[in-house]
Amino acid sequence: MRIIKSFALVFALFASFNVFASEEGAHSEEHNESNSEKFNPVQMIMHHISDSHDWHLWDITDENGVKHPVSIPLPVIIINNGLDVFMSSAFHHGEHPVTKGDVTYVMHHDKIYIADASGELSFDDEHHPTNAQPLDLSVTRNVASMLLSMIILFLVFSSAAKSYNNKGAPKGIGSFLEPLVVFVRDEIARPNIDEHKYEKFMPYLLTVFFFIWINNLLGLIPFFPGGSNLTGNIAFTMVLA
Repeated sequence: MRIIKSFALVFALFASFNVFASEEGAHSEEHNESNSEKFNPVQMIMHHISDSHDWHLWDITDENGVKHPVSIPLPVIIINNGLDVFMSSAFHHGEHPVTKGDVTYVMHHDKIYIADASGELSFDDEHHPTNAQPLDLSVTRNVASMLLSMIILFLVFSSAAKSYNNKGAPKGIGSFLEPLVVFVRDEIARPNIDEHKYEKFMPYLLTVFFFIWINNLLGLIPFFPGGSNLTGNIAFTMVLA
């Protein structure tokens, strides 16, 4: 009965996410139509799924109809003849440069460049910045989402481990995760690894399986703490490969 209630709750949550996303899309279309602009779905989608130096929450529209984004700033870590560390809010969503020592940094489309002597960016004929880029090791939204998924993974499996005891079948979160664990064992490990050696690979396979699964679920949530396209990033796939 508890499992049925859990699935019902998850279904209701995803249904509410769908309604929220639909209403958001309808508002966006109405706004674009009112401005007599052609709606560009590619631009909107790429804006939402691309990595960024802050975690966008929502927009506030002032009395003039201008939207002001509200977001959670993330640490910016730059190596450029030294180490520069500051919060992404210093850029004011890319509207203001940040000066550290003799170097001025400018954010353009969520990428950080080194400004020229005038403190601005230079562009080529296709409007691409020609300025040099420093080594950017910042904690971006994808990195923050990955760290969040690691915390969730630790809490979920710690709770599942406690649900197992000598009195019989597991309860709570343990009973929910056990079919997934059995699936990894019987459908992934056993068919592809020697029958007498697969058990030592189970901890690794389970960690990778649930790590990807949790990040996929977070990516389906269109608002904080979700909305990051971590598993769609080529660097994520390359490291796992």
